[in-house]
Amino acid sequence: MLQKFEGGKGYSPAVTIRANGDIGLNRGVVIRYCQPEINVAELYYDESNEVIAILPVVANGNTDELLTSGAIKVRSDGANAGVTLPAKAFCDRFGIDYSRKRVVKTDGIKLDDGTYEMDGLILVALTHEVRRE
Repeated sequence: MLQKFEGGKGYSPAVTIRANGDIGLNRGVVIRYCQPEINVAELYYDESNEVIAILPVVANGNTDELLTSGAIKVRSDGANAGVTLPAKAFCDRFGIDYSRKRVVKTDGIKLDDGTYEMDGLILVALTHEVRRE
């Protein structure tokens, strides 16, 4: 069956650390690694390996309990787009540079293979940065 291409942006997974400290997950990451309804996320950092771990959560109903335990509210970037995690405090806490926009592409993004023993973690290897603006 033929499927018509409707245009739009590519779906190659990329994570962007923006110059304001926000972490952006493009549509490719959302489609491949989490549910589009993601509305909360927990962030972790492995300093020795320079890996950010993101645990996406679809919180049904009240998110207050999750937010008081350190999770952050996720902002949608619009229909058929990615999501933004306001992460300046996280970056400041762990000394993650956000002075310029940094992009990590597909080979630096994967699901946890058991290294961190948490299901559903999206791992972002900062050592796989492909572009800095």
